Amino acid sequence: MVQEKSFGLSEEQVLRGVKMVSKYLHEGRELYHGSGQSLRKELRMKLISFFSPMLLDQIRTVELVDERVANPEFYAGAQAKGYRGLPDLTHMASITFVDTIVFHEPIEERRLFHGLVHATQVQLLGLERFAELFVRGYARTSSYFMVPVKALAFELDARFAKNPAVGFSVEDEVWRWVREYRY
Repeated sequence: MVQEKSFGLSEEQVLRGVKMVSKYLHEGRELYHGSGQSLRKELRMKLISFFSPMLLDQIRTVELVDERVANPEFYAGAQAKGYRGLPDLTHMASITFVDTIVFHEPIEERRLFHGLVHATQVQLLGLERFAELFVRGYARTSSYFMVPVKALAFELDARFAKNPAVGFSVEDEVWRWVREYRY
């Protein structure tokens, strides 16, 4: 049995991880954005009370058929060093690449909402800072689902699912977490 490695990463390892995650998200955006579709009008209308019109105009969605987004190349190296618990992207419903959300399954409102939260985080914080918060959060929690940028997306998509008729500003929530040092 392989011993699980502690995620007490050095600053150098964190910074290397930030570069790898940023590069992966940027390359995914470059790969899929051109074939993406704008949000359908009915979805845009349902989401306008949660997200900025500018973000909704920029977002592209891609529904893959008989294809899956590959795990990042750096996974193999991390796993060889004993890191476990990295999310298998091939089993995720969707992945957000900056302003492009790639779906492995048909687009569903709650999954779209979750991806849009991440797109808002990237838009407001910048790609590098988003990647840094993700890597530092993962190093701290050793759990993909406990990473604060993920936790906020889960919290907000649950709030949306509970009552999609009651709007709230996702941007305000992202900034609130920044102000409260929750990332």
